Amino acid sequence: MLKLFTNRKKTFLGQVFTLGSGTLFAQIITSLSYLVLTRIYSPDDIGVFSFFHSAAIVLSIIGTATYEHAIILPKRTKYGIALFRLSAILLSGLVTLLSAFVLFIRLLNVDLFFGYSLTIIVAILIGCLFIGFFNIFNYWFIRLERYDTISISKLLQALCTSIGQIFFGFYSVPLGLILGFLSGRFISLIYYKLKSGIKLFKRELITDTKSVSIKYSKQPKFYLLSRILSQGANESPIFLIAYFFDSAILGFYGLAYRVLSVPTTYIGTSVGHVFFKRFSHKVEKSEFLLKPLFLVWSSLFVIGIIPILLIFLFGPDLFELIFGIEWRIAGEIAGHLSPVLFLKFITGPTEKTYISIDKQQYIPMFSTIDFVGRVAGLLIGGFYSDFFLSIKLLVIFQTTSVLILNLFLIYFVKIHDNNIISNISNKT
Repeated sequence: MLKLFTNRKKTFLGQVFTLGSGTLFAQIITSLSYLVLTRIYSPDDIGVFSFFHSAAIVLSIIGTATYEHAIILPKRTKYGIALFRLSAILLSGLVTLLSAFVLFIRLLNVDLFFGYSLTIIVAILIGCLFIGFFNIFNYWFIRLERYDTISISKLLQALCTSIGQIFFGFYSVPLGLILGFLSGRFISLIYYKLKSGIKLFKRELITDTKSVSIKYSKQPKFYLLSRILSQGANESPIFLIAYFFDSAILGFYGLAYRVLSVPTTYIGTSVGHVFFKRFSHKVEKSEFLLKPLFLVWSSLFVIGIIPILLIFLFGPDLFELIFGIEWRIAGEIAGHLSPVLFLKFITGPTEKTYISIDKQQYIPMFSTIDFVGRVAGLLIGGFYSDFFLSIKLLVIFQTTSVLILNLFLIYFVKIHDNNIISNISNKT
């Protein structure tokens, strides 16, 4: 099976296949694990895990200041390593500061954590560290076009996470879902470190780290705000549902969202990593961009249309059949969410295109629209104590923001292509 992951062809489809082969198996493992997890964990357990996961993801974005996204951009390897080092230092620094803050709050005996225990808060900080370093290593191996390594890492992560969560669940270990997740991330990080060969403590890297922090300062200035707003918009339902409704409702939403996000997490992410690298090369070489953009969108549409239609039309029945009658409400939620998550599945892998064409300063505007719209929808539904009203408004506002972002992307890409045509005309 490992031969499947070592396809190192330089074609776009070849690289997507290399990365996608591992993520396909990871998706199958994750999907199959839900069949067991929903029978050994309650909606309350999944609600707590959803809160942990969302908080850890948001903190990991703040921790690296999104400098890891720039790792693939420098032509010289030493500057890529410097960006890796900078991201690692910032992430470690944030976790250290937050740990000190949590300890201080604990000593004051003040509850600022939505009623969640200190154990869960500590787990969130560890999760932030693991997720952040996993993303940093991801972009390092994307830079090297080592998609086979990424593929195997994702497979290890999914396998170890699923085994851990099922094991802890069978033995009724408290916070088993969280412990299983952390175990999977930790093992995949060990694999990444062994494969990377990076030495972060060379003296000459200090000067390089300072220089790249300035050269790529657009990352924290523009893209960081966008990532926080964008991920905040994605995770805001978790926090607001936790506030307005009970943890069982949060668990139903958490399962629905995670099942629908599996294709985006694995297939969409695989396509996105390869596309970002390829698209950046096309920009450097002044090649046309609109055709490859539409090609990716149309290909993902064909891949996802049948599964999403089944969930949209038969969501409650499918969830009851697959996960048990207790989870029928999750299927109803999935039916409402399916159109917008399908749209995200199609267009999400190309969002980093804004970085490639040096238009990341516009991303915060779109992320703000997305964040404000979704939070407003959830607040309205929460005010009226109507959960499904929240979900319907969330879908309407998110769909609008995604369409706006991608219409502007088409506009900027057309400008790029028209400039190439003009330059060709001038030369002739």
